[in-house]
Amino acid sequence: MRPGYFLLFAAAAFLGIPGTTEGQNSPDRPVLKVATLLEEPFIMKNTENPEATGNDQFVGFIKDFLDEIMDIAKFNYSLYLTPDGRWGGQNKDTLEWFGMFGEVGKGKAQMAAGSLTVTSGRHMALDLTKPFMFTGLSLLHKRPALETGGGPAFVTVLTPGAWMSLVGIYLFVSVMFWLIARCAPTERRRYDDDDVDEHVYSIRNSLWYTIGAFVLRGNEANPKAISVRLLTFFWWIFSIVLVAIYVSMVAEKYTTLHYATRIKTWKDMINQDYVQVGLVRGGSTESFFKSSTVPEIKLMWEKMQKHPDWLATSLADGIQRVRDGNGRYAFFAETLSVDYLIHRECDLVKIGPELGQRSYGFALQKKSLYTHAISAAILRLQEQGAVQALYTKWWHDTTSENCDRKSDEDRRVDAIDAGHLRGIFVPVIIVAFLAMFVALVELVWTCIWRGDLSKSPLRSSLPFSSVSRDSFRVSGLDPTKFSSV
Repeated sequence: MRPGYFLLFAAAAFLGIPGTTEGQNSPDRPVLKVATLLEEPFIMKNTENPEATGNDQFVGFIKDFLDEIMDIAKFNYSLYLTPDGRWGGQNKDTLEWFGMFGEVGKGKAQMAAGSLTVTSGRHMALDLTKPFMFTGLSLLHKRPALETGGGPAFVTVLTPGAWMSLVGIYLFVSVMFWLIARCAPTERRRYDDDDVDEHVYSIRNSLWYTIGAFVLRGNEANPKAISVRLLTFFWWIFSIVLVAIYVSMVAEKYTTLHYATRIKTWKDMINQDYVQVGLVRGGSTESFFKSSTVPEIKLMWEKMQKHPDWLATSLADGIQRVRDGNGRYAFFAETLSVDYLIHRECDLVKIGPELGQRSYGFALQKKSLYTHAISAAILRLQEQGAVQALYTKWWHDTTSENCDRKSDEDRRVDAIDAGHLRGIFVPVIIVAFLAMFVALVELVWTCIWRGDLSKSPLRSSLPFSSVSRDSFRVSGLDPTKFSSV
């Protein structure tokens, strides 16, 4: 051990620096209580071993990095999560620090470890180690839907399965109109200028009558039978709901495409109001925007100040807003976090160029005896390439999902599939069968009401049968002007 390190830890033992004496590798080493928070890939829960305790319950870049530092600086550590789950900032009124920095400032922890940005304000309040990583700011946005799917918007709003389902329900209802009208005596009509008896709801007319509802176009022949009216009523409701959904989806896609093609850099966000732009409230990113003298950054910050609800409470909150925003929310985050996300979450995209320059370091109590030893260990690991190796392991792991190789079909988003339409398909099918039942009841009731079943319109009203003379008398028509169908 170097003489400087020996004197360092001898002084630490003499001064009684806070920490337990139980170490991971050696009981003689001092143990630093380290505050951290969950953030991929820096610190994550060990999902492979949920029953693990102590430091083993965590995995990630910071965990591996602290293990490397521990071997060089000859100390042990004990990780715990901050109660408020925040990086750290200063209360404007009380000037007290909160988050991980507050844990260190109040003496609850000897060190804070995570993606802690080195700033002048933090450096004045606490000891900061040598930087171990460098990054900037990038804009996280949702990948436009039309960028990942083939074809125009009015086609891609529905999946192929949804289109096939629509064709199927259209043919089904058209056939049901024809069958129900054939069973309903009151639906038999004749054309004044034609001597041939013909159903208004023939196969050809039923197909035309059904498709007319999609363009909100009525038909000259109004249904008279209760059964046909019942099916017509629900089919029109179905058509109106479906058209409303379709039009709104197409409009949303074209609007998203319009702004997506114009937003190439973060500067394009300044002079538009369609996409909201946010960042983490109370973090170093907010401090960067507040103190910046760059005109474009100042304009962006003024815009966010006018809309405080655009700011997120945490990184996870900002990412979720981007996902739920359907292209209408973008989020400023540190490039390292953005790069990690876009390599694993294929619905997200990074908008450049990188903004600003910042570095990550560990925070310790002011004039801590551990600061120099940890900084020296960080420099040695950088010289040995250990930091780059850990970065490659956690950011570019070959076992993770590669979004660049995903097919267009897999990356297609915001399209309506057959499952989404099930809720309006099922009622139409149920009503169609109910209308058929009502039509049969109408037919039987008409036969019974006339009192002579053998001369009733029962046979003549059924499909694929000839028209009897008595059935026309029931309908009030002159049978001499009609021939068999």
